[in-house]
Amino acid sequence: VVRSVSLGIQRGEAIGLLGPNGAGKTTCFYMISGLIKP
Repeated sequence: VVRSVSLGIQRGEAIGLLGPNGAGKTTCFYMISGLIKP
């Protein structure tokens, strides 16, 4: 369970999320971008 997370990304910056297959990386990015609700 993740709570109270803050993320700041400036224009032009690149970030990455590493983990094994099936770990939820894509789902995490969808939640961060607001495409799906947690």
